[in-house]
Amino acid sequence: MNTLRIIRIAAFIGIGLFFTLMAFLLLFQNPKNTRPSLPEYGGTFSLQATSGGIVERANLLGKSYGVFFGYTNCPDFCPTAMQDMTVLLGKFGTEAKDFRIYFISVDPARDTLDLLKSYVSSFDPRIIGLTGPEAEIAKVTKSFNVYARKNGSGDNYTFDHTSSILLFDAKGKLAGTINSSEPEGDQKAKLERLLKN
Repeated sequence: MNTLRIIRIAAFIGIGLFFTLMAFLLLFQNPKNTRPSLPEYGGTFSLQATSGGIVERANLLGKSYGVFFGYTNCPDFCPTAMQDMTVLLGKFGTEAKDFRIYFISVDPARDTLDLLKSYVSSFDPRIIGLTGPEAEIAKVTKSFNVYARKNGSGDNYTFDHTSSILLFDAKGKLAGTINSSEPEGDQKAKLERLLKN
């Protein structure tokens, strides 16, 4: 092997190592030493509330809160999730007195404000129903990045939908989720962290 070939091989190896190092620095180094921000959730919206009046996203800022997408005819996920949250909120008492869960209906065609009000009255009063025109609900569902798909036709249709409760901090940033399939202790720990922060 002659000297020129050795030099070429060494040069190629050196160039390869240089680009590997640059790729590592670009991908894994964060010059501000901060974590990447989570995507924005919620956008802007304006929905009627079972507690009276209109709720807009700006109204939610300043206090932590939860958001759940469901519908009053839901046979399983929705009543289970709301009952679980009723029990969970009861464990916190006044510590969670300002915390709210907003139950946004994905079925505004059937979920009138009066029906939604009657539905949420079965649970903790900190659970507030929200509804609005179908176009607004479609926009809100998309902006919260949740899944909701209608199945069937006529009066007996159902929805496949996201079954987790989205948790947001006082700045409106997604802080986590709670799901009914999780152990009660995990649900409590998540809400406790959110309330403390």
